[in-house]
Amino acid sequence: MDHAEDVFIWLKEDFDKGKMRPILSINHLVYYHPQGSEGNPIVAQKQLYAAHYFEASLGLTVVFDDPEGGGHSLYLLNLTRARLDILREIPGIFAGKLFKGARNMIHERMSMVKRNMEER
Repeated sequence: MDHAEDVFIWLKEDFDKGKMRPILSINHLVYYHPQGSEGNPIVAQKQLYAAHYFEASLGLTVVFDDPEGGGHSLYLLNLTRARLDILREIPGIFAGKLFKGARNMIHERMSMVKRNMEER
């Protein structure tokens, strides 16, 4: 596609600061600028490999201007779909706790991203 570039990256993520093993993954990212460098970027991310916990992951991030922000604010929309391998080995009663923990972790991460964006 015009105005698109892709890159392969590896990540080492430590979600729970020592309570869980860090996750090493390899991902394919595609950066797309709909109107060249002037357009708002769209980033698609596909996980190609993860050492553990994840079987698959697909993400889409879109940045767009706030129409009422006067050019001083924007929206960041991040959608991620992931399949966890750990859920097959956990009884149902514990899986609920895992989902609650994952939801809390995502909330904390997004709050951190919001704080970092506001500081800039």
